[in-house]
Amino acid sequence: MKEVAKITLYEINKCGLYKFKKDEKPILGDLTDFLEQLEIWAKQPDMFLANTCTYAPIGTDDSYKTYCYDIISNSYLTLLTLWIEVPKTKGNKILSVSSKATVGNVTVNTANIKKGDIPGYAAYFLFFKDKNIMATINFDHSMNGRQNLEKYLTEFISKISSYAESEVQKDNDGNSLEIIKYRKSEDDEAEFLTAYFETRLVRNKTNIDFLKENFDLIRKIHKHNEIPFFKHENKAYWQKFPTFSSSKTEELTAKYSLEMKYRPCSSEEIETIITDWENSHKATKWEDLGFTVQGKSSPIWLSGTIARNDFEINISRSKDEIVNPNILLTELNNIKNQILNLQTS
Repeated sequence: MKEVAKITLYEINKCGLYKFKKDEKPILGDLTDFLEQLEIWAKQPDMFLANTCTYAPIGTDDSYKTYCYDIISNSYLTLLTLWIEVPKTKGNKILSVSSKATVGNVTVNTANIKKGDIPGYAAYFLFFKDKNIMATINFDHSMNGRQNLEKYLTEFISKISSYAESEVQKDNDGNSLEIIKYRKSEDDEAEFLTAYFETRLVRNKTNIDFLKENFDLIRKIHKHNEIPFFKHENKAYWQKFPTFSSSKTEELTAKYSLEMKYRPCSSEEIETIITDWENSHKATKWEDLGFTVQGKSSPIWLSGTIARNDFEINISRSKDEIVNPNILLTELNNIKNQILNLQTS
């Protein structure tokens, strides 16, 4: 069955155990090393999915955990599927509301889940092991789970990787403290290090560099956004025109554009705006930020600089709608060069 996968490239700018965060290279570990360790750890005999969360201390609330659903590899790629938990009530129920309810008159619907079940969604990550590049693979929704991935792998490196050695010590008040140090082998002296796994969007740098180098030519800033709303059975006259109606979906969106005069003071100011937009924007075709530059006939939009594209691939889904990882990895392997070419397209 063919489906469209939205694939976005990220550079892995930190992966390992570092003396200082500013260091470019880790003291211990690399991407291939930690992915191999994770696969061995997660697939050890009798490992329950509930025990694959790396960052929730025992005894705390169990909401918003992240679990290893599956991890498989070939010579060049690793496909990691995470199961990202969504909130549930203390009574093991998921809450929802009708999208057509009016404000102040909303009925909350509850769906029971069996004890021990974990409500959530699957997130798919493809790692190019020898290039420090990864990609998020989206099929059904815009949430790619990247922040969960960063926390998941950071905590795995910090507490579970083969380099970690922990011991319990008593402080001056008699309280127990877990101390973790790191070393490659028993012959090495253990030392205090910090684990990091951090990613950032891969971009076609041409337009980004142009904006920063020509910040003094920027004259306007533009923003695209959209507000979702729903059509009612009783339409106003203007709503009956084809342009304002949709026969395929109950949901409509109001798209709008804003623009204002803007002259940045420095290239650093532009870089800050771009970074903030990367961290907050949603992966939709409409939501965007752009700049009018003197001498250019149309704005330069930031979405056009992201290494992202849609790919139609053959996949297979199980009864629970999860994409079969083995088939997905085979398909992604067939187009791996096209995915990497997003860096320069």
